[in-house]
Amino acid sequence: MRWLNRFSPKILRFAFTVLALYSLAVGTFYFTDLAFINAPASDDCAWVNEGYGDTLRVLIHDIVPGGVAERAGLQDGDILISINGKRFRYGFEAQEILNKVPDGSTAQYVIERAGVRLEMPITIGRQFSLSWLALYLLGLFFVVIGFVVGISKPQERVPQLFFFLSISCMVFFNVQVKTAQLSLELLNRVLSAIIFPAIFAHFFLHFPFTKEVVRKHRFLVPSIYLLTLLQTMAVGLSSKLNPNLTPIVSNLFLVYIPLGFFVYYHSYRTVESSEERKRLRVVLWGTLIGILEIDYILIYIAMYR
Repeated sequence: MRWLNRFSPKILRFAFTVLALYSLAVGTFYFTDLAFINAPASDDCAWVNEGYGDTLRVLIHDIVPGGVAERAGLQDGDILISINGKRFRYGFEAQEILNKVPDGSTAQYVIERAGVRLEMPITIGRQFSLSWLALYLLGLFFVVIGFVVGISKPQERVPQLFFFLSISCMVFFNVQVKTAQLSLELLNRVLSAIIFPAIFAHFFLHFPFTKEVVRKHRFLVPSIYLLTLLQTMAVGLSSKLNPNLTPIVSNLFLVYIPLGFFVYYHSYRTVESSEERKRLRVVLWGTLIGILEIDYILIYIAMYR
């Protein structure tokens, strides 16, 4: 971030304000669109892909007790063949078909059970997940705190890193719950996937103090960003070749979050001053709780969206 110091504090504060407003607008748009405008259709069950190639199929899974799927007679393990006469290979393709069904209308499912094909009418509703709200509020909190920290000392490395971590956090969290279709949506998804995990680890390499390994190995920080770039490319490639692998490759981004935490924990352990340790302990536990919440929400979304 040294190149930022070529600019005056006034220019940096203006740039930080613009970026913070942009990330806030992006996160709010995604959350509002997903939760209220184009909420995804729901049949009160999850779908999972099983098999590969010619054996690939979509299975009914985790039926909500008392939900429309159970009332219609669906059972765990049923193979979903078609919706309204339209065939598909992957669960996300079936979801796109289902999203076109008006709220409260009936969709005709063809399922296979024990080698017998059955047709079942399912009443379709719209879903709202508290995980979406949790991610949005978490991103909002980061943006506000990151903006205050960033503009307070815009020419210092740690505040700069924390600011960029905060705004990338807002975009990263909220694009995870929506399938990117437009070019701008895709750009936000790609950039946040590259920047957020890497900058999370990068930030703790300098907070609360710059680690000796960073001084000794100048390639370390650039290699972190290079790895997230390559991983993002791998996600795009897997979505074309084998979408079954996409959630697995995508979830590798979560590795960077505990990595950052363990770097910080090492810093905490090496501090000798009891007063300094006491101050850092609050951040340590807050970071650990936040990491567990983030990982749970993102894994839940990857498995059941």
